[in-house]
Amino acid sequence: MTKNILYIDATPDNAIPKQIIECVAKSFDYDVDCYTVTSRPALEKYFESIAVRKIDILYIAAHGNTDGIALQSKNGANQGFIDWRDLATIICAAEGLQQTSTLFLACCDGGFKRAALILMARCLDINTVAGLPCKLALSNEGLAFHTFVNHLHRNSDAQRIARAVTTATDQQFNIFFRHEMDAEIAQFAYFCGDLWLTDKERISNEQQADNLEDAA
Repeated sequence: MTKNILYIDATPDNAIPKQIIECVAKSFDYDVDCYTVTSRPALEKYFESIAVRKIDILYIAAHGNTDGIALQSKNGANQGFIDWRDLATIICAAEGLQQTSTLFLACCDGGFKRAALILMARCLDINTVAGLPCKLALSNEGLAFHTFVNHLHRNSDAQRIARAVTTATDQQFNIFFRHEMDAEIAQFAYFCGDLWLTDKERISNEQQADNLEDAA
């Protein structure tokens, strides 16, 4: 069965060229779809439209920080920010995600455990999160992805994949599997619940609490 890579380019000014993604995909017999997104509504609509397509690797190229990713237009203008909670909700709209799907975050702070915990706590369909703590030069980013897919293709374990990409790029690479983090995810969701609620849900909860106090 053919495997699929979905490449989301949310930062056209600083993303790895899609030709590199296509070259890696061809090397390991993946089909690849490339989509450039410059607004949150467009991203939401796109994920809702791919409900029937199986996703093996979801690659998101963006500017990022510890709280989420930023969207930019082709001329570099800021088009808004999506925090990790909302990104997980948007991704979950794609029914093509499966237990073996991998989310590859090519953005600053995408390789930190905090991002993985929020994404996994928020969306049960996200089972693997990989990335680097800092954005690489585009040539190294291509090397990182090739090395990553190569070892993923061989069914290497998380430590071996992380070590191989770290060695190839001379930058720390992290990969997190849900089955290895179940206890941490549960603890995180319990003790840091506000961090994985969306702003809309938090406001709704606060309004419900206010209504209960008024009724009392």
